[in-house]
Amino acid sequence: MKRGSSDETCWEAFIAPFRDRYDFFLSLSSEKYGGQAVLVSKAVASPLVTYNMGTGPGHFKSGRLVKLEFPDVVVRSVYAPFNGAGKPGHHVRRRDWDARLQQEMASNGLSGKARILMGDLNVVNRDSDISGSPAFWKGQGDQSVEEGDRGFGGTTANERSRFAKILESGSMTDTFTAPLDPDSQPEFTFRGEGKFFGKGMKLDYVLADDSLVLSGGVESSQILSGVWSREGFMGSDHAPLMCVLHPRWQRKRANLLAYYDAWGPPGSRPTACLAVHHVEVPVESERG
Repeated sequence: MKRGSSDETCWEAFIAPFRDRYDFFLSLSSEKYGGQAVLVSKAVASPLVTYNMGTGPGHFKSGRLVKLEFPDVVVRSVYAPFNGAGKPGHHVRRRDWDARLQQEMASNGLSGKARILMGDLNVVNRDSDISGSPAFWKGQGDQSVEEGDRGFGGTTANERSRFAKILESGSMTDTFTAPLDPDSQPEFTFRGEGKFFGKGMKLDYVLADDSLVLSGGVESSQILSGVWSREGFMGSDHAPLMCVLHPRWQRKRANLLAYYDAWGPPGSRPTACLAVHHVEVPVESERG
């Protein structure tokens, strides 16, 4: 972001109402629209912040990762590369990203802390996370590539298979539960226009590790948008999300892990390892 540029003017106008209450962590791309910003309430302990996979120096290219290590939880905010119409270079870029992210989430370097992975992951997880006929989405883009790479970005068989491996390797679960009545509550975070008008996909997530989810540490997880339109998208083609942890999530999680340590069979302990995406992390005022 160049000083004196229109980008800086827009950013300063955006952060002005929040400056007294939040700290800001930015990872920006030098080109196009890549990058992201994470706001952290000044009411919580300041995190250790890094911007790359593993122990790599500097920022991951295109500003695609911000990692915040708090005393009890590690939050990774990501913006995954989008395959779009499936150009060969895009497939290579996405395969590299998925491999790096799988390794990052499987790492035991921060063992003992809860983990959250949130952001625009640009991939469909379950069949219910996409509207319309699968044949429609598979028919988009370059049809000369290998079978598993055919289709609209985020819907291809290879992307979905790699995402499943990322979830499994990191013992991560989507905190959002599809609504029982999709006519009254939103279920998709992407809404298209043109030939994609009326169609939707869930490409954005707040994922939490199994110990957080199984202990009841997630109080709520929502898509903040209209049901059939881009109402609430705030100018984006992706909807904002909000995930709230239980006020006593640390105690709930500790109790679950203690139970497995005392009574569970060996190896049964859950791995201990969130558009605008927002995770509220309440601070416990007392223990017990």
